[in-house]
Amino acid sequence: MKLLMQRIVDNMTYLGTMAGILLFFGASFIFILRYGFDWYHGWKSAITTNGRKILSIKTIKSRLLCLLGIAGLIISVVVFSFLMDYAPPEPLQSTEPPTPSEDVPSTTPSGAASPEGNHVVGKRYDNAVYTGYIDSKTNKPHGDGEMLYSTGDKYNGAWTHGVRHGWGKMQYYNEDMYMGGWENDKRHGEGFFAWNDGKEYRGAYNNDLRHGRGVFTGWQDLDNGWTGIYEGESVDDKFHGEGIFTFNNGDKFAGIYNANYRWTGTYTREDGTGFHMRDGKIEGVF
Repeated sequence: MKLLMQRIVDNMTYLGTMAGILLFFGASFIFILRYGFDWYHGWKSAITTNGRKILSIKTIKSRLLCLLGIAGLIISVVVFSFLMDYAPPEPLQSTEPPTPSEDVPSTTPSGAASPEGNHVVGKRYDNAVYTGYIDSKTNKPHGDGEMLYSTGDKYNGAWTHGVRHGWGKMQYYNEDMYMGGWENDKRHGEGFFAWNDGKEYRGAYNNDLRHGRGVFTGWQDLDNGWTGIYEGESVDDKFHGEGIFTFNNGDKFAGIYNANYRWTGTYTREDGTGFHMRDGKIEGVF
């Protein structure tokens, strides 16, 4: 209620000032019209002596009042322009996160603590700031929460006893992004990774490595350096096992990869020609 009243007062002050400026503008304009005419008429009818016009006191007074009106007009325009770019200030509110000693547990509507633990805002852990649920006994992140690291990385998702565990999204400082499963602070399970250079991977992870079936988009085949889409198996971050690599130029290799290299299978060009491979060597062409 106090903030609302403050806002109302601020707006009334602002509108009142605008109204006053408009009234001052109008009065100045009337001064110019009223005394400008008298000034002009008195100057035209003044007696000329030795090449100089002798103005009456009324004409001089009209000239001064007209100049005063012009000055008032200029001032009101300047002030009005300033007020048009000005907005009434919002009530001041603190945006600083609380210190660790200020962390206040949140409760459910029933008054019982959240089943995930206490909820904190802006809690500091070494070189990071955390907002979310913590374990009330260990004081570590536990449940859903967001961690902002000093490196610029940001994680938003599930935590278990201080480590990323469950589903979560990691936004890296260089604009890389991972979204998917975590286990014991490592990427694990199904996930999606997008690199800032346009490459993507969607598939299985194991112990922080791409491991299992997945789809690699924008990746490079090490045998010829061409890019395309690989759909198949990988082991320890490498193409390994059965897979199909479709190149951007329309060529395709289907078969078995061994540690990122084509091993056994068939390479087919867009025009239908190609060759067979066995144990990393070309065995026949067609």
